[in-house]
Amino acid sequence: MATTMNGTVFKRCGCTETIPLPDGTTRRRQLGRACPQLTYADGRWAREHGTWRLQLEIPFNDGGPREHLRAGYPTETQTRDALTTIISLLRLADTTDEPDTQRRAITALIRERLANKTPLPDEDEIRKRLTLGQAVDNPLTLGQYLTEWLTTKADLAGGT
Repeated sequence: MATTMNGTVFKRCGCTETIPLPDGTTRRRQLGRACPQLTYADGRWAREHGTWRLQLEIPFNDGGPREHLRAGYPTETQTRDALTTIISLLRLADTTDEPDTQRRAITALIRERLANKTPLPDEDEIRKRLTLGQAVDNPLTLGQYLTEWLTTKADLAGGT
C-alpha cells in the first residue's frame, strides 16, 4: 500500500523580540514566520532575509509514531527539489516486503545527511540496495566484500 506523504515548504528567520512578563522581567522570543522583514510590502518574499525550510511528516502503517523531517536551504528551488527527492527516496520502501522497516532505515539515513549537511542519498543506489536486500545505511564496499568472502573460503591456497 502506497503511503501518502505531503511536505511543506516555508520561510522563517531567527529574529527575536523582547516581551515583558507579568513579574516585570523580560524574555526574548523568536518571531519565526511572523517576522515583518520576511516579506516586502507587496507580499513577495524578501530574498535577503530568512531561510527556506521544509517539513515532512512520515506516517507508518504499523501504528508506530510518525517521524518528522525538517531542514533548511538557501533558496526556495533547492528546498522544493530536496523535498521532492526525499519523498521519492521514502516511496522506494513501498516496493519492499517490509515497507515500514525500510522507510525507517531510509528516514534515519536522510536525517543523518540533513544533520551533517551532506548531499542526500542517490535514489538509484538506494533502489539497488533495497533490491539486493542490503542495508540502506551501510553500503558494502568491494574491500569489505572481498574480506568477508576470503574468511568464508577455507579451501583457498595460501598465496591467494
